[in-house]
Amino acid sequence: METANILDRKLAAIETSQTDTDCFKHIHGYIKYILETPELKAILDTEEKDFYRKVKFTDDNIKLEQANYYQAYFVASYVRIYLPIEHYWNSNEQDEKQDPVALLLIWGPKHPRTMKWVNGHDFFSKREQLKQLKSYWQWFDGQRDFYISEIKNLHLALITELSKQKALPTVADEKPDVFQMNLETGDFNLGGVTGTLNITTQEFRVMAKLYTAPNHRMPYLDSKNIPHLSRWGYFDTIVGNVTNYKKVTQC
Repeated sequence: METANILDRKLAAIETSQTDTDCFKHIHGYIKYILETPELKAILDTEEKDFYRKVKFTDDNIKLEQANYYQAYFVASYVRIYLPIEHYWNSNEQDEKQDPVALLLIWGPKHPRTMKWVNGHDFFSKREQLKQLKSYWQWFDGQRDFYISEIKNLHLALITELSKQKALPTVADEKPDVFQMNLETGDFNLGGVTGTLNITTQEFRVMAKLYTAPNHRMPYLDSKNIPHLSRWGYFDTIVGNVTNYKKVTQC
């Protein structure tokens, strides 16, 4: 698995960095490799879409973010480290006109090139610029281990997904998912029973909860949040509607 080996080497470079700035530049390189490698980018895209598909059906965004490695381990380093450095490397602007966060990440807070930004502003004093620079540096000063930990968790998730892909059966051996659902249109396939649920109905809300839940199992507390679901016999009615094609199409 050449892709996995390259990821391993890039992670090792992050972990063995001698300075904070070297570490941040290696994190930029790690993320850049992910974004430029189709199979890795596809894994992230799938995870991102899964998050935004599910977030519409839960009030516990924090719990959902923690369970989604795109949100939990990728976004912070992507926004705070990758984007500023990437913009800097692709910009022709002088250092005094650059994003100060990029200067901090690449050169450090006391480097002469970073000081060009401090001294090069026409409207703000050096003291004000230093204060602003310090506020930006708080995102990174002493936080190196945090960003390394994020990347290590992301790395584990990516390597796990790559391993799953290599172990997938051939198309002829694949078995269809017993539960498929389009959360935008209400179309579903439940063990061969197909139909379309009106997205304003209780049937759709229950099915959406089950579809987005791990292993399609809805915790009791989640079911309590759906009005009238705890009413005696109501769930049986919903299940009956869902598994009866004629009733489903009339919802």
